[in-house]
Amino acid sequence: MGKAISQTNSKSIQALFKSFYVVPDFQREYVWKRQQVRQLLVDLKEARDSNNQDTYFLGSIVVFQDGPEKYSLVDGQQRLTTLYVLFCAIRDRIRHLDPNGDIDFLTACIAGTSVAVGGVSERHHRVTMDFEADKRVLEQIGEAKAHEVALKKREAGRPILDAYLEAAEFLDDQYGEDLPGLRSFAYYLLTQVEIIVVETEDFLQALVIFERINDRGLGLSAVDLLKNLLFKSSSPDQHTKLAKEWRQIIDTLRHGGEKNYLRFLRYFLVAHYNFERMPKAEEVFSWIVEHRDGLGIGRETSRFIQQVRRAAEAYVRMLEGQAPDGGANDYILGIANQGSSVRQHLPILLAGRHLSPTEFRRLSRAMECMTVVFALANAQWNEMERRVPGWCRQLREASTPADVDVFISEQVNQAVREHLPAAHEKLNGTKEMRPGLLKYFLARLAQTVDRECGKDHDLGAYLKAKVTIEHILPQSLPESVVREGFGSVEAAKSYVYRLGNLTLLHSGANAAAQAQPFEDKKRIFERSDYELTRSLVTDIELGRDTKYGKTRTKYGLTPFEVWSAENVEKRQQALVKVMNELWGL
Repeated sequence: MGKAISQTNSKSIQALFKSFYVVPDFQREYVWKRQQVRQLLVDLKEARDSNNQDTYFLGSIVVFQDGPEKYSLVDGQQRLTTLYVLFCAIRDRIRHLDPNGDIDFLTACIAGTSVAVGGVSERHHRVTMDFEADKRVLEQIGEAKAHEVALKKREAGRPILDAYLEAAEFLDDQYGEDLPGLRSFAYYLLTQVEIIVVETEDFLQALVIFERINDRGLGLSAVDLLKNLLFKSSSPDQHTKLAKEWRQIIDTLRHGGEKNYLRFLRYFLVAHYNFERMPKAEEVFSWIVEHRDGLGIGRETSRFIQQVRRAAEAYVRMLEGQAPDGGANDYILGIANQGSSVRQHLPILLAGRHLSPTEFRRLSRAMECMTVVFALANAQWNEMERRVPGWCRQLREASTPADVDVFISEQVNQAVREHLPAAHEKLNGTKEMRPGLLKYFLARLAQTVDRECGKDHDLGAYLKAKVTIEHILPQSLPESVVREGFGSVEAAKSYVYRLGNLTLLHSGANAAAQAQPFEDKKRIFERSDYELTRSLVTDIELGRDTKYGKTRTKYGLTPFEVWSAENVEKRQQALVKVMNELWGL
């Protein structure tokens, strides 16, 4: 460890910002949120207000020299970037309060000149980044053009802009028109705040130290540590290519809506390698180091990272409701529409993506069935996670339709059967189901019936906001009307939230139906776009040998003259038949 460190110095912020720092592209982007920026500023002001002349230490950074007075920043970039943005905000605030006042002491910390090859002086910002979006935003802030930056909430570079806005608001809140107080705060930052600079001999030695540091920043996750291990295990001439491929992985996950990169890494490992149980977050990197030879890290680092990249692309496509190759897959689309919290099927599908398209669709169907039943039964997903490593191992070895048959029947269907009674029970009282899941469930049933009738609508057509859930028997009917079909108001209440009492309607039609009796709703139901809703009240018009007739006969979808407890039960039995057909229960 001693040989890895060239020198360690404690430097004031003023001395620190006499050099130039580059955040290389293998680093993570600036990710601090506004509350983290605010906390740092509060800590600094509290230290200043304590009237204490002692030095305030702000942690450490790890760098290696990459030119005259130029350093690559391996650790500490979140903190150093925040300080840089703070100086820009102080400069802009002083200019606002005193347009002709002295700000040279600040501008010297924001930008400076260095001598380029040929003896020509060049002006550079003290902190720059290799990420294009962050670099552009940081440069505009450095040039006092923060007001020209227009970024959407989740757009790349937005965290840096938010850091500047938070700093500007903090200065306004704390100092207002108090220019002397603001200048005093700036002087304190420059002279009394120090950072320990760990300077190493080269890039790889910096990474050794980086792995061991977990200070005021967000902490090093297994994803960060894996990235560093990959760089350490590859030759310098591969670093540019490796950095590009790593950036593609992170961009793919971020743009695909997966913010938890570590979750993807856990799922990737379990899908591709043998585990006895799902690894905990804190165990992931240790496992990687222990099995680095088997993973090919060092000997075949490029092959390993390409494997990760391909898995990330497949993972994101499945998050978006597509097959791993980007093709259409109704079952994966169905799972994607259950809600963003449903992820447990992904390692299993990753493990099975080598299967033929036909067998993969069968696997996807089984996965949608399992996720629906688990959701209906309110089953604990940690129970499911205990099975995942073994399931993935079995799927990796599957190569024939018979192998897939065995896996689905012995593994997935067994798990489904364990929770099917509870799922069916939930359908007798859907009030307890979250509305989004209930609407998705009805949408899948309506889509299945429509498709068998020859109307091939995308699932999204049933999930639009203008499509709503209609309670055929509402709670607010007059007692005389309710008694006719259900015996009493109390008895009727037990049927309001049954699956058989629900259907889908466009919101305009639903509003018209409202609390009307069934007789008055018939004309609304018969004009519905959905065959499942129309079948409540309309007979088969084109003959029983048509697609419409065969579909209705298959499921027992018969029209009703009156709406009663008996007919709710009949309707529920028909919908359960549709569910069984859809998912092969």
